[in-house]
Amino acid sequence: MVQSDVVGFRFGEFELDVSLFELRHQGERVQIDRKVFDLLCYLVEHRERVVTKEELLQQVWHGEAVVEAVVPTAVARLRRALQQSGARGGPIETAHGRGYRFAAEVRHAGDSTAPAGEIDTDLHPDLRDAFVGRERLMRRLEGALSRAEDGRTQVRLLFGEPGIGKSRAAREITARAKKRGIEAWLGRCRPDDGGARPWLWVQIIRQLRDELGDAGVAALPADQRQALIALLPELAGPGAPASPPFGREHFDALARLLRTSARHGTRLLVLDDIHWADALSLSLLAYLSEALGAARILIVATVRDTELPPEHPSWGLIERIERAESGKRVPLSPLSREAVAEYVHILWGHAPEAPVAEALHLQTAGNPLWVREAARTVLSRWLAGEAPDPATIRAPPNARDAVRARLEALDEQTREVVEAAAVIGQYFELPVLQRVLRAEPGALLRALDRAERARLIERTEDESGALCFAHPMLRDTIYGGLSSALRCKLHLQVAEVFEQQRPLQGRATAEIATHLHRALPHGEAARVVDYGLRAARHAQQQGDPESAAQWLARAYEGLCYADQADPALAAELMVELGRSHAQEGRTAAAREALSWALELASRNQEAALFAAAAERELSALDAPGEDDDGA
Repeated sequence: MVQSDVVGFRFGEFELDVSLFELRHQGERVQIDRKVFDLLCYLVEHRERVVTKEELLQQVWHGEAVVEAVVPTAVARLRRALQQSGARGGPIETAHGRGYRFAAEVRHAGDSTAPAGEIDTDLHPDLRDAFVGRERLMRRLEGALSRAEDGRTQVRLLFGEPGIGKSRAAREITARAKKRGIEAWLGRCRPDDGGARPWLWVQIIRQLRDELGDAGVAALPADQRQALIALLPELAGPGAPASPPFGREHFDALARLLRTSARHGTRLLVLDDIHWADALSLSLLAYLSEALGAARILIVATVRDTELPPEHPSWGLIERIERAESGKRVPLSPLSREAVAEYVHILWGHAPEAPVAEALHLQTAGNPLWVREAARTVLSRWLAGEAPDPATIRAPPNARDAVRARLEALDEQTREVVEAAAVIGQYFELPVLQRVLRAEPGALLRALDRAERARLIERTEDESGALCFAHPMLRDTIYGGLSSALRCKLHLQVAEVFEQQRPLQGRATAEIATHLHRALPHGEAARVVDYGLRAARHAQQQGDPESAAQWLARAYEGLCYADQADPALAAELMVELGRSHAQEGRTAAAREALSWALELASRNQEAALFAAAAERELSALDAPGEDDDGA
C-alpha cells in the first residue's frame, strides 16, 4: 500500500478514503482491486507532475517481476472505475512517451469541516499543522495587536512546555498580522547563542535595515546609525575603523530607531525561544518593554519555562519584562478533550471515535505535539491493517517513544543522517552534514527528503539554506537514543569539520570546544583544553564570566584525560576559574578553585609560578565587603 500523511481526498463526485481503502462515487463504494487503488493513491499524491511508467512499476508494484503492460492495463481499469472514456478529458491524462498525470482538481476531505477562523488554509493548505483550541489565546493576541495599532506598545510572553504550541501561536498571529497589512520581523534564539553582539536582535535589526535601505541608514541621526553599525558592523563599509561592540549605551538609540520605524506602520516582532537568549539580548528586550512607550509595536516572545531552573539569572530579566506596563505573561494550557478530537479530525480527514479521542487526550495530556505524534502512530498502524484500539494507544509523558518509533521506521541510511544531524544540533547546514558523513550528495539529499517527509526535519524560513529539526524534542529524543560510543565519535567528526570550515574565533570557537568536550574520551585532550581556553577567554572579553567559568571547567576536565599530568596548566586553569567565579559573585566556588591552585603549586615547582596569583585573588575575596554566596 502506498501510504499518505493525509487520509482523504475529493475530486469531482469521487472521494478517495485512504484509511478505509475505499473509492466512493456520490457516497457509494466503487469496486476496484488493491493495485488499482494503490495506483490511484500514488497518482493523486503526485498530481503536480507527470509520473513515469518506470516509477509506477517501482513504487506501486515495488519492482516485482511483472511485464510493462501491467501499468497501462491498470490505468485503463482505473479510468473505467472513474467513468473516464479516453486518455483525455478525464482525471487521468496520458503524456505520450512520458507517463501519466492526475489532472482533476483535488481537495482534502477535511477541508469542508475545518472550523472557520481557526485554520488558515492560505498558509496551511494541507491542513496537517492543525491549530485548534486556542480561540481565547488568539483573542488576547489580536487584542494586543489592536492596542499596538492604536499606538500603545505591547509585549506578550508565551509560556509553556515543549510542544504546547508557543511557536505555532506566534506563527498564527504573524499570519493574521500580515493579513492586516502589518510588517512582521522574526528573531530566533539557539541554545549556544552568545558573543559580542546580541544575536536575537541582530536578526531583527537586519530586517529593519532592509526596510530602511542604504539611503535610509545614511539619513539616520548619528547615534542611531552608530547603534545600527554596532549590531551590524558590515554597514560601516570596507576600511572603516572597528566600531565599539554593541552595549547598553546603545539601547536608547535603538529604541528611538524602532519608534521611528513604527511611525510608518505597526510592527510585529516575534522572538522565538528566548529562554536560550544571551543576557544582552534579554536586557535589551527588558529595556524596550519599558522604554518604547507610545509606539505601534507588538512584541511576542516564546519562553520554554521548563528549560530555566528557578535560580537561572534570566528569570530576573523576564520578570522585569512582565512588570513593565506593556508586558504580560500568557501561559499556554493543554488542549481539552474536544480540541484533541478536533485536532485529530483535521489530521486524519475524519473524526475519531469518541473512545479513541479520549485515549489520545489521556495519554498525551493534551500536548499538541504529543497528540500529533500519537495520532500519526495510530494512523500508521491503521494503514497497516490494525484498527485503532483505545486500549493500545500510548504516548509517554514526553512522547519520546513515538518519536523513536518514527525514527525506527526509516531506512538505515536515513537514520544515520538524522542521527548525525542531531549531534550537530537543532539547526544544521547541509555542507557540514555532508562532510561529517562523507556522504554522496545525491544519496544525502534523498535521505533528507525522507526525513522531511517523516516530519523529523524541515527547512528554515530564512535564506541561509539551513535545516532544522521540526521540534527540539525530536532532536533531543534522537540524540538521547544514541550510544555513548557513536555520540562521542560523531561529536569528534563535527568538531573536525568545523575546524576546517569556520574561522577560529568567537562563536565558532565555542562550537568547536563544545563538540570536542562532548567527544571525550575520544580525541586529543590537548585540543579540548586549547579550545576550552580560547572559548573562555573570548567569553571574558565579552564580559561574560559565567560562560568563561563553564569553559574553564570543561578545559580542566579535558586535562584530566591527558596521558601525562600537567600540574602547571592545571594550576593556571584553576586561577582563571577562581577569577571568573569571583567576577560572577560565586565566592565559595572561587575559593575552592583558588585553594586547589595553591595545593597544586605546593606539589610542583612549575605550578608554583601560579601561587602568587592565586593568593592575590584569595586576598581580594577576603577584603571587606566581599560576601560569601555559599555557592
